[in-house]
Amino acid sequence: MQRALRNNDDERLAKLRSDVCMAHAVDAVSSTPDTRSALEAARGSLRALEEFFASRLVIPSVSTSDGSVTDDPEEMAAVHRSYWGSLFQSPSWDLASSTPPRQYDPIALPRLLQHTTARLSEQDRRMLDAPITANDFYWAISHSPKGRSAGYDGLPAEYYQLNVHAWAQVYEMVYASNFDHGRMSRFQRMDYISLLVNGGDRDLPSNYRPITLLNHDAKFGPKVLDWRLRTIIPRHHHSDQTGFVQGCWLGASPRHLHEPLTPDQLPISPGP
Repeated sequence: MQRALRNNDDERLAKLRSDVCMAHAVDAVSSTPDTRSALEAARGSLRALEEFFASRLVIPSVSTSDGSVTDDPEEMAAVHRSYWGSLFQSPSWDLASSTPPRQYDPIALPRLLQHTTARLSEQDRRMLDAPITANDFYWAISHSPKGRSAGYDGLPAEYYQLNVHAWAQVYEMVYASNFDHGRMSRFQRMDYISLLVNGGDRDLPSNYRPITLLNHDAKFGPKVLDWRLRTIIPRHHHSDQTGFVQGCWLGASPRHLHEPLTPDQLPISPGP
C-alpha cells in the first residue's frame, strides 16, 4: 500500500517536472509574456507540490507484536497491514491467521429484534429485495457528484459518466454476479486508506483513525440501496428518533426536552 502511494506521488512530481521542461523549451524557442507566465506557473505548481510532500506528516515508527519499535518501512507497512486487515476483516490469504472471522450469533439477533414494532410491508419488502437494474445504475452513475477523488483504480465518476448507458448495463451484470458470490469483485474491494492521528503514542496503530477512498464503481450499488432505504426508513423510525435519518430534524431534540417544562419550572436568571 505504501509503495503504491509513493509511486503515485512520484508520478505526480514527474508530470509536473515534465510540464516545467516543456514550458522552458517553448519559452526558449520563442519567449513571450504568455510563455514566461506559463513557465512561472509550472514552476510554482511543482514547487508547491514538493513543499507539500516535504511537510506531510509521516508515521515515524511502529510497535511490533513483540513490543519492540521499528522504523523500517517494510516492517511498518506489515504491522499496519495486519492491524487494519484484522479490523476490516481482509480476506487476504496471508492475513488469515491474524484476522479470525467475527462470530455470528444466530440466537442473539432474533432476541434483539423480537421487541421491535417496525415491520416492512410486502410492497416495501419486494422493493428492497428487487434486483438492481441497469436503470438503477443509470440513475446512480449520472447522479454521482463530480470533482471527487478517484479510488485505487484512478477512475473518477466523470469517467463512467462519459457513457452512462453502457456502464449501467455492465454493472447490472457485475452486481448480479456480486450478489451470487456474496461479495464484491476483488478490485471493487481495493481502496486507499489514509491514517489520521487521534492522539497518544503514534507508534500504536490503534491511535490512528482510518479514512478509506473507495473505487467509484463500488459505490454505485450502495447508492441505489441507499435511495431505496430513504423512501422506507422515514415511515419506520421511532417517534423519539431525531437527526441522522432523513425526515428527522436534529434540532427537535432540545425542543422535545423543553416541552414538558412549564414556565414555573424554567430556570430563572439572576437579576443584575
